[in-house]
Amino acid sequence: MLLNRIAMFLLLMMVFLTGFPHCLRLDIPSFLSLINHILSDSDNSNNNNSYSDNSNNNNSGSSDDSNNNNSGSNNSGSNNSSSDNSSSNNSGSNNSGSNNSGNNNSGNNNSGNNNSGNNNSGNNNSGNNNSGNNNSGNNNSGSSGNTFTLAIGVLDTSFNSPNGFIIQPIGSVNDYGRSLAIQPDGKILLGGYCKGQFNNDFCIARFNSNGTLDTTFGSSYGYIIQPIGSLSDIGQSLAIQPDGKILLSGRCYISNTDFCIARFNSDGTLDTSFGTGGKLTQSIGSSNDFGFSPAIQPDGKILFGGHCYNGSDWDFCIARFNSNGTLDTTFGSPNGYKIQSIGSSNDYGYSLAIQPDGKILLGGYCHNGSNNDFCIARFK
Repeated sequence: MLLNRIAMFLLLMMVFLTGFPHCLRLDIPSFLSLINHILSDSDNSNNNNSYSDNSNNNNSGSSDDSNNNNSGSNNSGSNNSSSDNSSSNNSGSNNSGSNNSGNNNSGNNNSGNNNSGNNNSGNNNSGNNNSGNNNSGNNNSGSSGNTFTLAIGVLDTSFNSPNGFIIQPIGSVNDYGRSLAIQPDGKILLGGYCKGQFNNDFCIARFNSNGTLDTTFGSSYGYIIQPIGSLSDIGQSLAIQPDGKILLSGRCYISNTDFCIARFNSDGTLDTSFGTGGKLTQSIGSSNDFGFSPAIQPDGKILFGGHCYNGSDWDFCIARFNSNGTLDTTFGSPNGYKIQSIGSSNDYGYSLAIQPDGKILLGGYCHNGSNNDFCIARFK
């Protein structure tokens, strides 16, 4: 140690005699003060890790994602200004002039690293940029819910194990499932029409996510059969409202075939606050009206589209209902519905969609005079 001091002193004297201090604009007292400061620092020069990767640094277990909390680290005098893991918490370090400024090791757990107690009057680490680093607890931790996995097309035998499929009788003879919907809790609804006591009726079954019947739906059966009109009722499409209530819509026979919708509570009972006893039927055209596609607006109003007979051929048609099942007469004023001719003869609307700007699309196929083509109408 003494030899180091002597060698350092001689080196500095040689520098002084060459006139180097004059280039730095240092007078003799200032230069001597600098010599004394350097010599005093040499006592602290046990750590020679300048530009090191924390070798001899007390960062045991250190990695590139330096999550070390090495407060009280023995890096006194450490010149780790370029250290890859320069995130040690040298609190209490006597490293006057420590060059550990500008640590940018995002991912460190050095939140709030203030090098408290650091006697480095010139140390720029007093506001170490690692403070508040949010990467310390990888944001992927604590993720929950089902993970989306890309299906490859093989049967999932955990569904109605060990089959991977369900065959479920509902009515007395034939059952026709037409529309699926998945509830937020993962339960699966299938709606359509089933042979009731005398005619086809609306029907819905609900299954648990594993494929078993949900016996909390439909009075412990797991399904419901609901007559709407006086004869055949054809359920075509399911929709789930934000409040969990379930709409099944289609066409029902009264004196002609008309639009019809039934709304059910989440347990499968009719919602009697909707329409008449939970059901509505609506005549649109001059005779038969076939509804196929519902959509629920953000304000809760219900659109229902399909095609209606105008007396000579079929046209696109849409009706809009208030959330309680009454016609919304602000739509297609004053009727609450719109009948629209598109092609030269028959126009069949099958699918309705609402744009983000509120405009309404009805698509299907239309006759151009010689054959049928795709067609879409947009309404505002």
